[in-house]
Amino acid sequence: MFYDRKLSPLEQVIEIVNRRAGAYNIVTICRINGLLSEEVIRQALELLQARHPRLNCRIIGKLNNLRFKTGDIEIPLRVVKKLDSQQWQEVVWEELNHKIESHKSLMRVVLVHLKNENNVNYLITTIHHAIADGLSCIQLHSELLRYCQKIISLEPIEVVSLPALPPLKKLLPDSMRGWKGTVNIFLTICRLLLKDIYYRPQTLKFEKFLPIES
Repeated sequence: MFYDRKLSPLEQVIEIVNRRAGAYNIVTICRINGLLSEEVIRQALELLQARHPRLNCRIIGKLNNLRFKTGDIEIPLRVVKKLDSQQWQEVVWEELNHKIESHKSLMRVVLVHLKNENNVNYLITTIHHAIADGLSCIQLHSELLRYCQKIISLEPIEVVSLPALPPLKKLLPDSMRGWKGTVNIFLTICRLLLKDIYYRPQTLKFEKFLPIES
């Protein structure tokens, strides 16, 4: 089944930010005590793609006509070996500041092995914010690790494919659609502005300025 469609306005904004800055994607990290190999993670990613169809999509088109395109997608996976127990943080900084090549895939994975600590690994996933939020990324991590555990223990695995979510505006209640939604949003903004005026917070001064990478 294909899930091609045009990106909603909010999804378009997120993709533009990804292309220009690469700093608005979701990076999830977990520390794993135990054996974990590249081959096992690759198999688990394929199962994850079978369950979540949007992971089989990429984003194509110009900025004024961006679309999800379904295809045969291989999620990028790389393995990094580090000596020091804190060097995994270097990989995290790299992932945080590196945009997703959305014309190829909407997710990438890094497995960090620590040479000085046996059976200690860090699994880092970076996912395009147009297809996930923080909570769903944690759930995705949980599913990925569960598939890895079943593959290693040779347990039978049954994958039930989920439908791809429609554009955000179709998930909104009727009260937030059409002219009713416009009026309700306008009234909400007015209430927030009035509260901001009435409960005006005190502004704190800056102690010092730091560069973005810090």
